Amino acid sequence: MTLFSLDEHWQQHLALLSEIRDGIHLRKLAGQNPVDEFHRIALREFDGFFTSVNAAIHDRMQQVGDGEDPLDVLGLQRPSATWTYMLRDDPLGDAMGRAAAEIRRRVRGLITRTEANNNQHGGLSG
Repeated sequence: MTLFSLDEHWQQHLALLSEIRDGIHLRKLAGQNPVDEFHRIALREFDGFFTSVNAAIHDRMQQVGDGEDPLDVLGLQRPSATWTYMLRDDPLGDAMGRAAAEIRRRVRGLITRTEANNNQHGGLSG
């Protein structure tokens, strides 16, 4: 029941954040920083998250008698899939990461060209 309640509340929180994210760019028109405003709103909405989860668990536990399966009593079903949460929602990475990837790409290209050149001219010995 705890996992179900956590998952249920987390889904609601993510849905709310998705709605906020869809319109947060409009904060720029009001002279606000959309990123800062999104974080401010997200933190405000998360405040009390665990209190709500605990209250939901308590309410559900009151409905279940001794020896009964809580899932059956409450009409809950085990999830058919698992959730995956991204810790950093930045598919392009940060500037330093992109610079390092570019350097690696260029070094690999240089090595590949050098090896191809060596193979074409009979290797390094000669």
